[in-house]
Amino acid sequence: MTDTRTPLQKELQDKLFTLTNWEDINSFVAETFPPKARFRTLTALEATPMDADHIDWQGVVDFCIRRYL
Repeated sequence: MTDTRTPLQKELQDKLFTLTNWEDINSFVAETFPPKARFRTLTALEATPMDADHIDWQGVVDFCIRRYL
C-alpha cells in the first residue's frame, strides 16, 4: 500500500509520537493546527474518556493531522 502522507504530516506524526503527557500534546495541538482545525481537534480530545491514556490522545491527534493538515 502506498503511503499517501505529505512530508509535513510525516514530520508532525513523528513529533507527536514522542509526546506522552496531556500538557505536551495540548501544546502541540495549539502550536500546530490553524484555529478552526485546532478547535475541532481540542473538541475531539475533550470527548475522549476520562481514563484515556496518551496512546488514545495520540490517535485522536494523528487522525486530525491526516484530516486537517
